[in-house]
Amino acid sequence: MVKRRLLAPLIFGLVLTGSVLAGPPTAAIIGTPPQPDWAQLSPAQKNVLAPLAKDWDAMDNIRKKKWLGIAERYPSMQVVEQGRMQARMQEWVRMTPSQRDQVRDSYKDFNQLPAEQKQIIKEKWKAYLNLPAEERQRLREEGKSAQLLAPPAETTAAEEMAISPPEPDTPPTDAAGTP
Repeated sequence: MVKRRLLAPLIFGLVLTGSVLAGPPTAAIIGTPPQPDWAQLSPAQKNVLAPLAKDWDAMDNIRKKKWLGIAERYPSMQVVEQGRMQARMQEWVRMTPSQRDQVRDSYKDFNQLPAEQKQIIKEKWKAYLNLPAEERQRLREEGKSAQLLAPPAETTAAEEMAISPPEPDTPPTDAAGTP
């Protein structure tokens, strides 16, 4: 009897600790409420989301909700942004499911990088886009374009200095680290 009295609070504490460590539930666990089928969309939504019409009813609710949010913001976008969004939707539709997964994973990986590395990748991307079309095509064929945009695995002291310059009060150092 005494053991049961001692065991109950211990079990309760373990259960409580486990639920706290589990963290907050994600949208996937909670579930996204059902989203409208294509036939239920307004004419304005259909117009914006037209490239997705063929795949709409097969999409899961969380993806539909994301696209509906974009359709809602679409009228407030500048014409250039609207054109870019339409082009991206058309490109998305042409991708295979595995290519889409790869893009999603890359996006997640990029968003987890520190701000400095994100900036480096953005600068590399701008430099890549400024290359002549033939050079970009050659790099794609060689598979090196992805390597060029990848974040550095290890940074040397010189690269580290370029990323984060020394404090103004710190005297410059040579390769050996001496002032």
